[in-house]
Amino acid sequence: MKLLPEVMRHRTLAIVLWTAFIVSAVLMVKSSSNELIPLLQGTATEPIFSQFKTGNQIIFDISVGIIVSLLIYVLVVWLPERFKQNRIRRNLQHQYSSFKEECIKVFLWALHQTYDPELINRLKNRNEFRRFIKEKVSLDRERWHAVLNGLDEYMVKNLIVDLEILKAEIQFTLSAIERRKARSVRLPEAMRISGLSS
Repeated sequence: MKLLPEVMRHRTLAIVLWTAFIVSAVLMVKSSSNELIPLLQGTATEPIFSQFKTGNQIIFDISVGIIVSLLIYVLVVWLPERFKQNRIRRNLQHQYSSFKEECIKVFLWALHQTYDPELINRLKNRNEFRRFIKEKVSLDRERWHAVLNGLDEYMVKNLIVDLEILKAEIQFTLSAIERRKARSVRLPEAMRISGLSS
């Protein structure tokens, strides 16, 4: 599976930030004026964590500065962005689920069937829906043919309204994604990212 350029950039950024954090933490411990913790004394790692001959204070200050900057980045940028993405994803998943439910209700209405909540929830699963719609209702007709024959103008208008609502939600989702992401993300990719393609 080919990764989107945006995903590759995020992975690269994550690797760089984690590497900077680990290197800074090691350098901070190595350049610290405190004694090495007893757990590491006398082990093979002791030479790694013993102080430099010169410049320890400068290295310590820079390392602490990098660690603090990374923590501020996580708190101010990364966490809010992650919460925003999750909120947008949940909203789109909810709207897509509502869209499927409304369409299934219209299809059942066209079949002159009652709204059985258990059946509607079951039919939200793509495989269950395909199995249900392909069942034979006569020797030469599947249930889908009965749905198409049962649709009237009012039902079609309901389906169009539901599609317009879903379209507006997808447009909102795409506009909520940063501009640089929106250029590279198309509808199928947006649905895959949001978990709607399953």
